[in-house]
Amino acid sequence: MAKPTTTDAGSRTDRRVLKRVLIYMVATHVFLGFLALLFEIGGRG
Repeated sequence: MAKPTTTDAGSRTDRRVLKRVLIYMVATHVFLGFLALLFEIGGRG
């Protein structure tokens, strides 16, 4: 028996959720990297 797929306006939502999670993960890592850079520069002064 096939598992039911969740659809939203005819498109599969699991791929959209995966794409959104990946975007959030990349954005969070970029933000935290920038924050670490600011702490590194601030610690030198």
